[in-house]
Amino acid sequence: MKDIYVNMSGINLDGDIIDFSVKGNTIIPEIVDNIKSANQDMGCEKDYRKWDCKKDFTEEINEKYDYALFFFSLNIVFGERKYDKLIKDAKKILKGNGTLIIWDIPSLPLTINKYNIRVRISNEKIITMPYMLGFNPFRVKYTKVIDILKRNGFNISKNNIKNDYYYIEANTAKEG
Repeated sequence: MKDIYVNMSGINLDGDIIDFSVKGNTIIPEIVDNIKSANQDMGCEKDYRKWDCKKDFTEEINEKYDYALFFFSLNIVFGERKYDKLIKDAKKILKGNGTLIIWDIPSLPLTINKYNIRVRISNEKIITMPYMLGFNPFRVKYTKVIDILKRNGFNISKNNIKNDYYYIEANTAKEG
């Protein structure tokens, strides 16, 4: 089992969040709880919603979000077309200046691996999440992810790839 280390202690999610992480992934809720605890004294209440894997979930959502987060959850998407649809759906529910953030594993389509994702969410707290990268012959490669985001009107503001994972931060393009 391989360890992946992700430092999220400095992440600033000042706004409403929709979490596209798969079932069992508790990292984003932990970070949201940390942010809520830190902001509680200031009286800031932010909206947090977990994606429930419904096909046309955007029809049910009337709210707009500041952030759409994908934390190690896109490797299960089969093929570029479905990936593209998911990104389009996320964009529909982002505010005009919204941010989409992706953390995922750059891997070959036919690899199967087990990981421990160790996430630092604060100076004092590290959470470990077991993660299995399953068989997916149609897994979308990192370079295609960038292309899909740009094709859907996102501006890439941060783009880091490491040996173990990649991080992409993309903002919705301003109209006009």
